[in-house]
Amino acid sequence: MPPRAAALSRRAGWGLAALLLLHAVLALWGIRSTGVTNDETAHLTAGYAYWKFGDYRLQPENGNLPQRWAGLALLPAQPRLDPHAASELWQRSEVWLIGNQFFFADGNPIDQLLWRARTWMLFWPLALGGLVFWWSRRLWGENAALFSTALYVVSPTVLANGPLVTSDTTAAFWLLLSSLLWWRALGQATPGRVAASVLATSLAFVAKFSCVLLVPIFAAMALLHGVQHRRDWRRAVGLGALHALGIWVVIWLAFGLRFSPAGDGMPPLEKYFLPWSQLLENDGGLAPLIQAVREWRLLPEAYIEGFAHVRYQGSARDAFLFGDYRSTGWWWFFPATFFLKSTIVELLVGGAVAATALTALARGKIRHLPRAAPIAPLVVFAGVYLGFSILSPLNIGHRHILPLYPILFILAGGLIARLGDWGKRLAIALPLFSLLGTLSVAPHYLTFFNRLNGGPDRAWTKLVDSSLDWGQGLPTLASWVERNRQSDEPVYVSYFGSDNVAYRMPEAIRLAPIYEHYQLRPWAPLEPGLYCIGATMLQDVYSPFRGEWTAEKEAAYRQLRTTILPEMAAGTRSANIVDFGYFGSEPLWRLDRLRFNRLTAYLKMKPPLAVVAHSVLVFRLDAEEVRVVTTGSPAELADLMDQARTADRAF
Repeated sequence: MPPRAAALSRRAGWGLAALLLLHAVLALWGIRSTGVTNDETAHLTAGYAYWKFGDYRLQPENGNLPQRWAGLALLPAQPRLDPHAASELWQRSEVWLIGNQFFFADGNPIDQLLWRARTWMLFWPLALGGLVFWWSRRLWGENAALFSTALYVVSPTVLANGPLVTSDTTAAFWLLLSSLLWWRALGQATPGRVAASVLATSLAFVAKFSCVLLVPIFAAMALLHGVQHRRDWRRAVGLGALHALGIWVVIWLAFGLRFSPAGDGMPPLEKYFLPWSQLLENDGGLAPLIQAVREWRLLPEAYIEGFAHVRYQGSARDAFLFGDYRSTGWWWFFPATFFLKSTIVELLVGGAVAATALTALARGKIRHLPRAAPIAPLVVFAGVYLGFSILSPLNIGHRHILPLYPILFILAGGLIARLGDWGKRLAIALPLFSLLGTLSVAPHYLTFFNRLNGGPDRAWTKLVDSSLDWGQGLPTLASWVERNRQSDEPVYVSYFGSDNVAYRMPEAIRLAPIYEHYQLRPWAPLEPGLYCIGATMLQDVYSPFRGEWTAEKEAAYRQLRTTILPEMAAGTRSANIVDFGYFGSEPLWRLDRLRFNRLTAYLKMKPPLAVVAHSVLVFRLDAEEVRVVTTGSPAELADLMDQARTADRAF
């Protein structure tokens, strides 16, 4: 290991700067082509409200720090956000409706504002890249550090998520930094080391609620350090108490030193987006503790609500994997996403790191590793984080294991350092090969699937949501339709996300969307034309009628058509639909969803005309196809699907 006090060479300094510049250029390229992803309306609106109104009721479950950071970028522009013009929404903390209005209805130049916020968010992946270099250099030297950083800056997982207005990359930076600094403080508790560790850990606790994993991570590190060095356990206990105090202070500071989330002069708060009665039901043994912390006002109420919200949402969530649907997840979901969405180089170095660790374990050398080099924070963090990820029922996105990639790249630097001249050659060749894989989907990095798994265009058969189609493809789709639409051809769009179809594509007919913000949507007869279906919608993950078309669905569909369509024709039933079946439109909503399920059952067999941005499948249907899909007999539908299946195999 190189001397810790050795100065950074000019070559390494320029190399690091060039790599981070490359990452920034690739990321900015992606930003320009990435539409509004599902969570960004809520994150950015909430972050701006924190600064502008000192109000914390919106989206407290997703990290005060990253939301504040993104909102800070909007302050010079002072975009319009008027709580009193939509007082009833603020009273109910309707963050998605408020965010939709802020983005698309208040006249704000939202594309400019989103560009500004995302560019500002780029600080975090660049900082994380610097941390990868610094940590790898401490362990293996400058050449290995440049290799680790090169793998990091071209990783499609990092490029896809880094500049988005979300909390994933910000949290990854603070989780990893706090783990390193805690380990250093355990080794030598100087005032500087302790202060740095307390600050980093405290900021991690306002970055994202995955921060709670630091508790078992820190405990495991303290146990390992104590066993290895036979230290007095009172040091770890004392350090833990100081960290707890720092966390408590920083949380209060982040929420304005105020228990109530409502800012001065703001509409009163009637309830959070999910009310307390819902959050605390079926919460097991933690419900009384959460309620006690709230009653005693030990923490700001918005922070407590955010924690309870995350626990509630994480207990069960609809998800999709390889044609299967579950609400409680699969233990192998994240190993599968790693295999599907990592570059071939990342898979190779991951296999090499795992093989090296298993070999060391088999030879009984693992107990000496903490003395040989300070890799314990990496090993412990990876073990605990991966273990909890495997056990988690929340299986909605590959992004949730983002913190494991920097660890992999740092450890890979150690392999390169041991290979001598071959290591130098591989240190150049492997990142370049990985970059080629990333460029194969650029600038749509979120859709990356490696070629071992067929690439991105049929990835919708394996994963959806934030692993592939997080709503980011709508602007690209709008441009494609403008270029390829035939004269007066109807365009149907089924979109998943928080971007706005009416804003991006005013002439499009909205088809069975998930999120329409409770706006009225008229029942639309299907006609020949273009059908643009997002990958997440093609699998219809969040519908009660998802999956294969069955005899039971067929019977329900025909019964609803028989009763509802004549009522609409006679004017005795409204032809308007509201998403999720609210406000008395549930029978029509059910008919709409069943018709969509019948349509997608066919489209899954039909070769698409195009796959726009690797995430939106476009089909052109003729009159006969539309007739069979909407009113044809089950036998006719089966024949049509067989024909499409045959064509798809030929395609």
